[in-house]
Amino acid sequence: MSQLKVLMSISWNEISLLSPNETFNSLTTSLFDLFLEIIHDICFSFLIFIYCIIMVHGRQQQEAFLSLQDVAHKSELSIEAK
Repeated sequence: MSQLKVLMSISWNEISLLSPNETFNSLTTSLFDLFLEIIHDICFSFLIFIYCIIMVHGRQQQEAFLSLQDVAHKSELSIEAK
């Protein structure tokens, strides 16, 4: 977002002192940097989302495995008691 602040802080007087080509280059560079920051934020958010899904899924598998172990342990006790 810092590029957006820089872009907004350029006054029209400063822009008018630049040639049209320099103005276009500075604006497109700032917009491109802003676009890259947005893409970076989206990718980072997506990675956090995927990490959370993996953690929740792993926890569910671990709980299922532990409950399966409990069932197996209880069935062994009932077999030994007979």
